[in-house]
Amino acid sequence: MNLLQASRYSAIDALRGGFMAAIVLAHMGVFISRITFETVGWLTAAEGFVFLSGLVGGLVLGRKSERGSIGRLCLARVGKLYLSHITVFVIVLLLVNFSDGLAEHWSTRFASMGDLRYPGKVLMPGLLLLFQPDLLNILPLYIVFLMIAPMVIGGFQRNLDRTVLAISVAVWFVGQAMPDLLTGTPGAYLGVATFNVLGWQFLDVRGMWIGYCGMHRGELLVQPTRGKVVLALLIASLGLVSRNLPRFADMVAISPNFPQVTGEYVAALTNRSTLGVARILNFAALAFLFFVALGDTVWLPAKLRRGISWPCRALKWLGRRSLQAFTAHIPVCMVAGYFVSAFAIAHPDLPFVAKVVFQLGVYALSLIIIAALVWCWGAGSGFLAQQRSAPLKNDGASAPENAVP
Repeated sequence: MNLLQASRYSAIDALRGGFMAAIVLAHMGVFISRITFETVGWLTAAEGFVFLSGLVGGLVLGRKSERGSIGRLCLARVGKLYLSHITVFVIVLLLVNFSDGLAEHWSTRFASMGDLRYPGKVLMPGLLLLFQPDLLNILPLYIVFLMIAPMVIGGFQRNLDRTVLAISVAVWFVGQAMPDLLTGTPGAYLGVATFNVLGWQFLDVRGMWIGYCGMHRGELLVQPTRGKVVLALLIASLGLVSRNLPRFADMVAISPNFPQVTGEYVAALTNRSTLGVARILNFAALAFLFFVALGDTVWLPAKLRRGISWPCRALKWLGRRSLQAFTAHIPVCMVAGYFVSAFAIAHPDLPFVAKVVFQLGVYALSLIIIAALVWCWGAGSGFLAQQRSAPLKNDGASAPENAVP
């Protein structure tokens, strides 16, 4: 399982593109969005996206660190992330204030979105990253990750892996013990309800460590054995059952209180805001199983490999331009989600199948619009070209502008 194989870079790009597509569906906030929300266990696309961003960052920054300081590179990337965040913040601010229906829809779903209806109040805090409403709290998180990246990579260069990882674990424990430590006013910097940086840095640092070790040392950190595969299968199965059994019990009305009772026991372990330990274990198990399966893809039938080649190429194209795609998807999802909601209100008697088909169509159109916006952004025209395995220095995943997110 050599992380440096070109095919594995392509797989990372495809995974990032897949997580991006899942995030688009989740952020639309429609009925079919449930498809991507914790259906395989206690994790969402966000965990995978953050981990892979750290992984690619470790690969890229690890290589760059061999030539000198990476401080300027990270600082330039921080500037690009900040400009992207401010651009989408202003666009969302305009959308909310020019459409009362859209503003009402999203402020009902997210209370913090309601503050956007007062631009004089939130504009300056937003520019200073002191105000981060829902959907606009991701890129600031990556800004923090990039700011600590030189110190993290520097620690790995000095073989202080254990110290760096121990500090990361300690910070994670602080986030679990004091989840409100950084919380100020609603939507305040680093205190957003969805992603607490104290907890989520754990995945980013672990991703950077794995990426750095694979790039700089050529190390395989976890040797797959039968016992480890069985353990990972057990953990993944436990996550799948424990997350979905309450949903099933609720649907078949086994006990009206069963989901709530279960939730009380597992809330601390599965806390999404602080990245509870159950989420980490569930993600680690599934990630391990995936990369074990990726170690030998020849088991896939030839027809199946040909059948998924086009979707995989599309996902790789999207994954290599994740910053542009992520920036573009927020206003698109806001408009699409409002449109679906308004259509449902206007057609309350629409059959279930027709509703699902309609929402899938809107989702597909949203992906096309996002891809078109990314294309217009000047991300490149490699989508239609046959993407072949290439050496590391020519692979899109290794480009520094695509390292994070």
